[in-house]
Amino acid sequence: MHKPTSASALQPPVARQEAFVIKSPFGDRTDEYYWLRNDNSEKKPADIMEYLNAEQAYTEAMMARLVPLMLLVVGVLALIRLALSRSVEAWRRDIRVLAAMGVASRHLS
Repeated sequence: MHKPTSASALQPPVARQEAFVIKSPFGDRTDEYYWLRNDNSEKKPADIMEYLNAEQAYTEAMMARLVPLMLLVVGVLALIRLALSRSVEAWRRDIRVLAAMGVASRHLS
């Protein structure tokens, strides 16, 4: 993991543009970012990796302030999943208990 720097001091990385003509039967087109293409996943060209690492560092720095919120959301979702994983019988038992207490009676009719 990259150590992000201060978000206010960090500028987003800008990928260089190199014109590359892609020939096609439907017409040629120019792709300025073709140099970022890597068809061989085992090969990691230094210029591509340098740019991607800069993007990753920028993203981490910009998102750092949102980490507590993301952790809260994940925690809430985990609680919801736990609640939804309970059996129908467990929910019925809870409803009966609430009904006996007079809390859920209006929802049962």
